[in-house]
Amino acid sequence: MITAHNLKRIREILDSHGNNEFDIDSPEDDESDSDTDYHVSGIESNDTSADEHISQEEDSSDCYVSDDDKLDETQPESIEKNGVTWSTKRTTVAGRLAAVNIFKRKPGPVTSTQTILEAFKLFFTNDLLNEVVLQTNKYAGVQVDQQNRRSNTGADRRKSAKWSELDRVELEAFIGLLIDAGAEMS
Repeated sequence: MITAHNLKRIREILDSHGNNEFDIDSPEDDESDSDTDYHVSGIESNDTSADEHISQEEDSSDCYVSDDDKLDETQPESIEKNGVTWSTKRTTVAGRLAAVNIFKRKPGPVTSTQTILEAFKLFFTNDLLNEVVLQTNKYAGVQVDQQNRRSNTGADRRKSAKWSELDRVELEAFIGLLIDAGAEMS
C-alpha cells in the first residue's frame, strides 16, 4: 500500500523536474509526429487522471496513515508445485480432511526383521557387497603394482609386496568390526 506521504514525495519529485527530464512533449527527438503509421491509441492516456487521483489522495486529510504501513511483500502468499497449493497463513475453515491427507497404513517398519543381520542386509545387499569386493581388489592391485615399481627401480631393491584377494566373508567381518567399534564409542 502506498502511503499519502509517499504519494506526496512522488508528486514533489515529478514537479521538481518540471519540463526537463520527464517532459513527454519535448520538441527534441519528436520522431513520432513524422511517422505516418503512428496513432495514439486509447490505451495511452495523459497523466491528468493519475494527477487527479494523486491530488485526491493528498487532499484527504482525515485519512489516518501509520508509519507501519508497508508495501506488499514480493513473496506470494501461496506457491503451487505439482498441483499442490502451499499457504503461509493458517486456514480458519474447519472440516473434514481431504483423502490425500489421511494415512491408510499404520506407521512403522514395512518388513519384519528379527535380527540385526537382517536389518543390515536391507541396506547392504549381496550385489552391493560383491561390487565392493571387486572394486577393492582392483584398486589394491593397482596400488601394490605401483609401489613395487617405485621400490624396484632404485638402488635399494626390496622384496616386492603382494596383495591377497579380499573375499566377501572378510568384508562382512570388517564392516561388523567397524559397527561394533562405533557402538562401543557412543
